[in-house]
Amino acid sequence: MPHHRTALINQLRALLAHQRYSSVVIHNYCRSAELFLEYLARRDIAADAATPDHVASYLNHALRRFRRRRAHPAAPRWQAIPRAGIHALLRLVQKRWPPEAHPASSTEALCRSVWNEYREWLQVERGLAPASIRGLMWEGRYFLSWYTACRCPPTGPSGFPSAHN
Repeated sequence: MPHHRTALINQLRALLAHQRYSSVVIHNYCRSAELFLEYLARRDIAADAATPDHVASYLNHALRRFRRRRAHPAAPRWQAIPRAGIHALLRLVQKRWPPEAHPASSTEALCRSVWNEYREWLQVERGLAPASIRGLMWEGRYFLSWYTACRCPPTGPSGFPSAHN
């Protein structure tokens, strides 16, 4: 395995150990990540350019290889183990995994923008704990989905009713 792939696997191993994963899980995750990196290398795809489609394609490839080698189908949900290792690797490499899907509409783009600004405000300005932020973000997402579903007429410059109405 080339040096850069070895370095990535070693970083993943250190991260998982730091997060107190068991040695068996670390071994399984790293082996899955290593095989995925080899799969990407054969296709000239960098790990930082991998997409969910690449992961799905690899898991189908791995499932076919499993059936060929063992002459019987894999257990239900077998893919969860290699998928978890691959996702851990991609979170390490890309910092944000899975990647956020592109907004389907201008309304969704606006909601995401408001939602992201709200998250930043809660973190930076309010300095809240991560658990508090998760709860408030859930409420914010719920509110935005309700607001966009009711099709209220926008009156403010941001597309939301102004505070004076």
